[in-house]
Amino acid sequence: MPGYGRAGLSSLCVPSCSSEQAIQFAPQDKCVGGGDLGGVEYGRYLLRHEEGEEKIVIPALYLHDIGWGSVNFDDFREALPNKRKEAVSVSLHMKHGAVLAREILDDLGCYSQKAHTIVSIIAIHDEPDKIFAMGNPSATLMVEADRMDR
Repeated sequence: MPGYGRAGLSSLCVPSCSSEQAIQFAPQDKCVGGGDLGGVEYGRYLLRHEEGEEKIVIPALYLHDIGWGSVNFDDFREALPNKRKEAVSVSLHMKHGAVLAREILDDLGCYSQKAHTIVSIIAIHDEPDKIFAMGNPSATLMVEADRMDR
């Protein structure tokens, strides 16, 4: 799949690597899903002040909106701001994003629990109630960083 490099993300699977090594797959100013890096920077900030696992939060932030590239989001663009969360494309981008993230992680040989958690977060990242119900501080931080970037 284009848009990521093997060397950086595959190091996510190696316990001794830093998250800096683990995220080298992304372009300098863009996330895999096409967004800017504001959410990643917010994630790094939150990780300095709150509980969470860097090797889950940062890759999830890079990959969480990758699904937008495979769905028609006219319904989202045309919706009034207070109705956008109800757009079908919102749930589709999470579903497609989780599938794509799993494919990327599988391709890189990442079969760890952390990789599973990243995919689980991506699958529901725009549904805060479900994220909070996970009881996972890394999932909560990822969503908080994403919200801060809006």
